[in-house]
Formats: sequence, structure tokens, C-alpha cells
Amino acid sequence: MGFIYLPTGPQKKHANFSNTKETQKHLIYQKNSNTYLYPKRFDQSHINPKTLHALKNLYSIDSILIEDQIKNASEPICITDHVNKSGINFLRGETPYKNYPTFPDQSQIYHALENLKQENTYTVGPDKFETVNSKKIISKTVGIISPVWHYVGVQVFAIGKPINA
Repeated sequence: MGFIYLPTGPQKKHANFSNTKETQKHLIYQKNSNTYLYPKRFDQSHINPKTLHALKNLYSIDSILIEDQIKNASEPICITDHVNKSGINFLRGETPYKNYPTFPDQSQIYHALENLKQENTYTVGPDKFETVNSKKIISKTVGIISPVWHYVGVQVFAIGKPINA
């Protein structure tokens, strides 16, 4: 069974589900052999080391696939690094948490997905995603979410899916 994190909630293809549960300020549902998780709100009160650590322990999550929306790519990509241009950091003011460090190493967050082109993205956040104009690959949320999962000891895989694909 795989764990898939949808930072801004399910897209239309995931809309038909009836077995949704709520825990740790997240909604969780299963489809096929995957467990999908997404925050009730995209903010620091819902996405932080405490809530993600609790989800990790509750569901025995050792790795997670983050699905993010991207622009300026024609096909899905494996995200291997990011530049966070959003101004949002859900670790700010939340570290140290338990026995985790105050200043975590963020240099090796991502693990590669085979058979996908590996790319770096520029994360701009949900508020700027629709309006930002750039020739670079722009991601909506991965650079905001992945550091928190990495911080609590979960292996992070990330896929960027073009909004027009």
C-alpha cells in the first residue's frame, strides 16, 4: 500500500470516494491500494511537524509520494529539488520538535522516481500559482510540504503533474 499526499486536496479524478476519515486535521481515504491524505486547510495549523508526525505514527508511514501541480512542463516529472519562492515555511517556529533538530538538513529531501524525467521546480504557493509568469517549471506546493515530511523522518518522493495535461 502506498501513501499519497495531496497538498491542496483531491483533483476531480479522486472526487468519487465515500470512505473519508478525519484525523490530525487531515482527511484520509483509500482508493485501490493507496491511502490518500490531504489537509483540511493549507496552513501551518494543519501542516506542521506535530500533525505530520502523528500521521506518520498512526499509519506507519515510512515513505510518501507528494502529488503537486506544475506549470511549464508537458508531461509528469519527478521532482528532485525545489526553490521555495512562496515565502511560506511550515517549519518556521515549529522546531525543535521532540528529538528532531532546530535547523534540519534540507539538502537531500527527495528520492528519485524511475521512468520520469527528473527536474527541479520553483514553488510559488497556492495563492500565486495561477498568476505567476515564468519559463521555469513552477510548482504549487511541493517546496512547502516536502521539508515537513522530511523533517519527521519520512522518505519523500514527489511527482509534478502539468495542470493542462
